[in-house]
Amino acid sequence: MRFAVPLVYNFMDMAAAPKNCAFFEVLGPMRSVSFLGEGFSRWVFPIALLLMFFMTLFNIYSRILRCLGLNRYNFDSSSSKEHV
Repeated sequence: MRFAVPLVYNFMDMAAAPKNCAFFEVLGPMRSVSFLGEGFSRWVFPIALLLMFFMTLFNIYSRILRCLGLNRYNFDSSSSKEHV
């Protein structure tokens, strides 16, 4: 759920929604990261955001930690009860 607002914000910006719509009035205009170039704000950031979304959706973070043998760093409800 935390990715909903950034995803909608980026979609509306890429879809060239009018800047005076209610969504942009509440959140304000999106500022480009100028030192990384226009391509970063337009393509790299949305792809990275979607990648993180799918990694969270399919619980890939905990799988990576489990493969590396770092289960104690997993932020799971069962692991928090173990260390109390």
